[in-house]
Amino acid sequence: MGGFQEFIIPNEKNNQMTTNKDTLQKYYELAREAFYWISFSPDIRASETISQFSNELETDLCNIPADDRKDYQSKYESLFTAWLKAKGRCRSSAITGSAGFSLRKAQAANVSENQCLNDFVEWRKRALTAIAKKQKQARPQEVKDKESIDKLKSDIDYIAQVKAQGLPCNPSLLVANLYGRLQTISKTGRVAVIEEVVLYALERGVITKRHKMNGLIELASLKKEVPKNISFKFDGGELLINYQIERVQILFENIPDVEMRTRLKSSGFRFSPRHRAWQRKSTAQGVMVAKKIVGL
Repeated sequence: MGGFQEFIIPNEKNNQMTTNKDTLQKYYELAREAFYWISFSPDIRASETISQFSNELETDLCNIPADDRKDYQSKYESLFTAWLKAKGRCRSSAITGSAGFSLRKAQAANVSENQCLNDFVEWRKRALTAIAKKQKQARPQEVKDKESIDKLKSDIDYIAQVKAQGLPCNPSLLVANLYGRLQTISKTGRVAVIEEVVLYALERGVITKRHKMNGLIELASLKKEVPKNISFKFDGGELLINYQIERVQILFENIPDVEMRTRLKSSGFRFSPRHRAWQRKSTAQGVMVAKKIVGL
């Protein structure tokens, strides 16, 4: 099972936790039963399994935020015990004896056990990836900006190298790609990032002072002063005018019925899994339509 720790971003605060290497000891009897009909030493196999998975779980819990630990451990134990129960249905003729041994049933039990283990492994991989992503998004904006600047500067160095050495790449296309990415960043009002990167591009001779990329600094400055979002409560949810992403959003407490979803779609709304909201471009017409839909 090991090998997924790379999905977790180390966090010293998260590691302030007393570990218990026998976290799963309460499942010893279940583990022993799991190996009873497939091993000559079910006690030893059970102890090794409990120790291995306890160590793995404790390592995971030490590296994830405290708020996520309870749910993670609950799901981990649920899948762990499901796998043990599936393994407990497996049989080996070397243990049971060949008399009355059903090869078909044994093969079916093995397939089921393998599926349970694969489900366990894949869930853990997805869960740790999702937690790592959430931790990454929660980093201070200054850290994110520095990473963006370093990456963009590296790309600028490459463009300069292409131009200087005549490498088989079209520098104009590379500059256009760089401009597109900076334009996206400028819309978030991250002036410091745009200024540093554009000035670096000028220093490296990738662009001239007349290039439209210079105008992104002003664009970012204009976008920096974004109005506060406006929220309206209605029976069953919230209507949000989200100026940060220029969207009017409808957030329901419960999943809307088919009739409501059809109405939303016909009015130009689309569901955003990221924001867990039905949304469309924030215009005067869009706000008016949204209010009408939710009865405001």
